[in-house]
Amino acid sequence: MLLKVPKEWADRIANRFGKYKGLLTEEEWLQRYKTLYTNRTIGKLTEDQFELLEGGLKPKKGISTGDGKRYFDNVLEGTAREVKSGPVTLSSSSTTIEAFVITIN
Repeated sequence: MLLKVPKEWADRIANRFGKYKGLLTEEEWLQRYKTLYTNRTIGKLTEDQFELLEGGLKPKKGISTGDGKRYFDNVLEGTAREVKSGPVTLSSSSTTIEAFVITIN
């Protein structure tokens, strides 16, 4: 059974792929885009729920670092908190921790 794709989504995909300059085929790119889009949506929903349950706020401004801007997920009483919505591994956590250590320094 084929699902009808909303016109807004089809237009968004066409626009984004039209700007893409990498080596992936359109099918490979679309699969990667869907995964990233889904992960970002789940992450945003998780951050919103965390804020409702635990309090704190999502800062509107980022902190400039050597790697670009860093944005904390949630800050409460001067403590920045990183919210995770998917599987967490030691390597992915250590990368995040290292980025925040650089930010703090």
